[in-house]
Amino acid sequence: MTSDIQLNAINVPRKGDGNTLPLSKPQPGRSVELIDPKDLPNLLSKLKADPVSSFRPPTLPAETALAQLSKPSADAVAASNSGLAPRNLFDTWPYSTMGKVFVGRTNDYKNAKFVGSGVLVGRHTLLTASHVVPWEWVASGDWWVRFVPAYFNGVAPYGDSYVSGWYGFKTDSVEGDDYVVCDLYESLGDRCGWLGVISLRESRYDDYIYTSVGYPAEVPERGQVPYVEYGLTIQDIDDEGENAKELETRLFGGKGWSGGPLFSDIDGGTLIVGVRSGRETDFLTKRRVVHAGGRKLVDIVRYAHENWKRPEWSGWQALGGSFPAGVNPAAVSRNSSSIELFCRSHDNAIWQTFRQSDGNWSGWFQIPDPGVLSGDLAVVSMSPDHLQLFGVGTDSQMWSKWWTDAGGWSGWQALGGSFPTGVNPAAVCRKPGLIELFCRSHDNAIWQNFRHPDGSRWSGWFQIPDPGVLSGDLAVVSMSPDHLQLFGVGTDSQMWSKWWTDASGWSGWQALGGSFPVGVNPAAVCRGPGSIELFCRSHDNAIWQNFRQPDGSSWSGWFQIPDPGVLSGDLAVVSMSPDNLQLFGTGTDSQMWSKWWAPM
Repeated sequence: MTSDIQLNAINVPRKGDGNTLPLSKPQPGRSVELIDPKDLPNLLSKLKADPVSSFRPPTLPAETALAQLSKPSADAVAASNSGLAPRNLFDTWPYSTMGKVFVGRTNDYKNAKFVGSGVLVGRHTLLTASHVVPWEWVASGDWWVRFVPAYFNGVAPYGDSYVSGWYGFKTDSVEGDDYVVCDLYESLGDRCGWLGVISLRESRYDDYIYTSVGYPAEVPERGQVPYVEYGLTIQDIDDEGENAKELETRLFGGKGWSGGPLFSDIDGGTLIVGVRSGRETDFLTKRRVVHAGGRKLVDIVRYAHENWKRPEWSGWQALGGSFPAGVNPAAVSRNSSSIELFCRSHDNAIWQTFRQSDGNWSGWFQIPDPGVLSGDLAVVSMSPDHLQLFGVGTDSQMWSKWWTDAGGWSGWQALGGSFPTGVNPAAVCRKPGLIELFCRSHDNAIWQNFRHPDGSRWSGWFQIPDPGVLSGDLAVVSMSPDHLQLFGVGTDSQMWSKWWTDASGWSGWQALGGSFPVGVNPAAVCRGPGSIELFCRSHDNAIWQNFRQPDGSSWSGWFQIPDPGVLSGDLAVVSMSPDNLQLFGTGTDSQMWSKWWAPM
């Protein structure tokens, strides 16, 4: 069956706001993992049989019909009903998780060779029938699969995503293990939510009334709109060995419904018990529809959750403390599991908290002798047993104080210079023993000072060429021992950058675009060679990100991170490892808040 996808040139409304959400870039599939039956006993012994839970985004209302059908009754069974799903049903959860699957080949992304149905079972995990995905094209490597949740007559209300690969049992017939999980390029579950899965004791399947959703081709709409059937009961169960079950129901759906979920309200959650496999008739029964379910279904979904983790943004975590509105924290990582966080309080005391190796935070405590600083801190580490603070004093000099694991805190050392009260320095370490320190002066010149690698002395302050016309303080980062890069917001509200390499010296200024308040300060971090992540708050307190492509060819362009929180000042950012970064900022409630990006 060939189907025109009808989606190749439209922007569609995103639920919950008035913005448009562009369709995803066409992407081919990459990898397929076939479960070898001989490996199944070992797989089952490693994974839990517990249900996998569901998730409903707070922005999506829950549909209430399921609660009315959660217990069997004669009326409900008699009223088994199928038909065209109301359009607004898919504005609600769990129907927002269900959609249409398109399967195609080569770069002909406008036309699908086959279609089916599917459901989200994780942030970026799709569940569908095994016979829907193109096993026969895997060897050639020219296949693609696309999922559109809540697809309706060419409209994709929540966007779409292509599949990078799948994992499951290979079958092209009606079977109790006719299912695969697919890894999506896009995390559609953050927008749509997802459903969990469960395997029940055989007698418990009779305790519930079920619903199914799919895109049947054998109707006037030819699979372009979803159909729903309420009031389904399990008519028969066939065990398929090794924890696979054929769950047989009366169901209207035909071709195109394959992969659609069978679900109900079970144990307080909306959960899937099976996916549509096909029709079956034997000499004792009328024609029925088989849904593939059982323990294997739970296992492959759990496998995806545990093995397909990818970096995602967390929500905000409150770290406590009480800090002045607008004060800016400073953060550093000295090893792959620790973060040290510093912030000035109302009385100019310097407070510290640190992330412990188990992920918990120590709680806030004052460091000894806070000095008399007029602005916020910069912090840097030269080695796992060292960190160093910098700040401009009320006497306009730069001051420094350091910690070593062997010696504890030093006193304050004056580094000279003459800087405006309240200006904030920026510091970076690009090779063992070397610290580079930058600060803006009264006339907006940018001054630099560096610590000699042998530790014997500082170079003294000198101006860098061409300071540009910045409106706020600097961020500095290093990608390699022979490189460092400065960032700052200009008087034109754009972000600007300037870099140094040992081979070529200073570059000119490069405009990175964006529109930011005059005087706001960016934050920058390097997670790995060639990579820079840059963050800045905008006029409406949204947090914008831009990253340097690792090959150096370009920057990504500015995009908002989800859920900016309610911060009162600028950000600090730090990275413990190549797949982690963490933001910090003081909230309007005077607490410190944190948000991180890591595999989830």
